Amino acid sequence: GGSGLQPLMSYKSFLLDQPPQRDDSGPPPLPEELLARYEDYKDEYVQLLCDSFFEDHKDQEWFQERYQPVLASQHQDSLKAWATTEAQRFKDQLVANPESFVKAASLEPPGSTTPTLPVARPPSVDKKKATEDDEEPDYEPEDKEGKDKAKDKQKGEGEKDGEEKENEAKPPPEYKEDQVKHLDGHAGRTVFIRRVPAYCTRAALTKALEGAAGKYERLVFSNAAKNKFRNYERSAWVIYSTEVEMKKAMKALHGVQVSVEEQGAGDPATPAPGGPNAPANPPPGSAGKR
Repeated sequence: GGSGLQPLMSYKSFLLDQPPQRDDSGPPPLPEELLARYEDYKDEYVQLLCDSFFEDHKDQEWFQERYQPVLASQHQDSLKAWATTEAQRFKDQLVANPESFVKAASLEPPGSTTPTLPVARPPSVDKKKATEDDEEPDYEPEDKEGKDKAKDKQKGEGEKDGEEKENEAKPPPEYKEDQVKHLDGHAGRTVFIRRVPAYCTRAALTKALEGAAGKYERLVFSNAAKNKFRNYERSAWVIYSTEVEMKKAMKALHGVQVSVEEQGAGDPATPAPGGPNAPANPPPGSAGKR
């Protein structure tokens, strides 16, 4: 935030920052007294830091939804209603066709019939023999049999490297239509927007989204409180009714600017670096289908 507070001083820096002791002011303070002063300084610093944080973020939407009692309750009710709707969608798909749903929801690759991955067990090897086999001679074998073995070993390693390169060059497998996983959800109709500044409100982003690409089904934000190292930026997911609508929105939203005029009911928002206009769809690569 823009608190402007200096970093917390270490105990050594705190002692160096103390005013010099005057000759007529009595004996110098004891170590216990200096330590008590330092503890008081830390308590005061923490209180100033909390007050500064509150002043910097009190009008931001994520802070209001998290700590303002009425808005926090409304936000939680909205999340519960959405979770109930999604749970019902999940249940309906499962009940309608259990076998197909379980196959689609599985983490196995498409077309796989193996429910679990095989567990690789290391073979038992004689430690003494393995140590002897692993040791490489630092000289060329003199007998013919030794030379033949060395050549065979090099040939085998060359074939192994060739197989690895061949496997790396193989393209990903293509699945038939009946092998593709079909699961009704939001993966194919969601636009992802990264790094939405903390001062950008839901209302401002909604206005920009609808103005550029029309109506959408739902706008979901990440938890800004978990992103304090990026000044409480949020990610956003815009869910459209169909994949076709999502693709149209992707094109329409590119380069759209979000005008942020006020910060909730308080003072105008302080622009973050880059100006008061937050891009609804940042530069290429920052937004995409999810």
